Amino acid sequence: MRIRPVQRELHQRGPRAISGGSPADAPDDELRQRVRRALASGALFLADRKTRVGRGSGGLCAVCTSAITESEVEYEVPGGVSGTAVAHLLCYLVWRQESEAARLREDLNEGRM
Repeated sequence: MRIRPVQRELHQRGPRAISGGSPADAPDDELRQRVRRALASGALFLADRKTRVGRGSGGLCAVCTSAITESEVEYEVPGGVSGTAVAHLLCYLVWRQESEAARLREDLNEGRM
């Protein structure tokens, strides 16, 4: 079997790193730190998996404070003093992950686990 030039080049170079990972100083880390600070200060409430999803309404994201445009997906999260908050997809995912981590820490501190 004959190896084509592109395949031969890939074969000779060996395995390469898979793209798509986040370096330690990626914007996601900055977002995660922002969420942690907001949860600790009470500026954000603990989010759960109950949300409504729809087209952006132009409202400000509870996490990054940028407007959620009509071309973006908006997550409406129930809770807090106003009853609901809205967030971008990535912002919501980080918010939910950090909320779950905070709940686990609370359970561990209270001996429920």
